[in-house]
Amino acid sequence: MTDEQNSAARQELQRQCDRLSRELADAKAELAKRTSMEGILAEIRERRIGYRTTWGAPAEENYPDFDANDADYLPDAETCEKHYDGAQSEDRVTWMHFVVYEFAIVVSRLRNGLDEKTVRSQVLNVAVQCLAWIEAIDRRGATK
Repeated sequence: MTDEQNSAARQELQRQCDRLSRELADAKAELAKRTSMEGILAEIRERRIGYRTTWGAPAEENYPDFDANDADYLPDAETCEKHYDGAQSEDRVTWMHFVVYEFAIVVSRLRNGLDEKTVRSQVLNVAVQCLAWIEAIDRRGATK
C-alpha cells in the first residue's frame, strides 16, 4: 500500500469512527430520554391521547368508580398482603406484588365507600408503582 492509500484508508476509518461515535451518542441520549421519568410520562401522555382519539372522552368520563357487583372477583388488600408477605419470606417479590397490592387497596377503599379524595390518592399510588415498574423494565434495556 502506498502512503496515499494508507492516508485514504486512515481517513475512511476516521469517518467511520466519527459516524459510530455520533450514533452511539444518539442512542445513549434516546435511552436516557426514554428511561427518564419525564420520557415515560410523555409516553403515557401520548398513549392517553391515543386512547381518547380512538375511544373518545365523553363515555369514559361517565364511568363510575366502582360497582358492588364486581366486588367478588376483585382482589382484597388482605389477600394481596399475604401473597406479598409470602413472596417476601421466599425472597421472590415482584413488581406485580406491589402493583396488585396498591390496586387492592383502591378496591378496599371503594368497598368501604370512602371519599373521592382518598380514592384518588390511592389510584395515584397505583400509578406511581406502575411508573416505577416501567422504569425498572427500561433500566433492564427493554425496548418500546
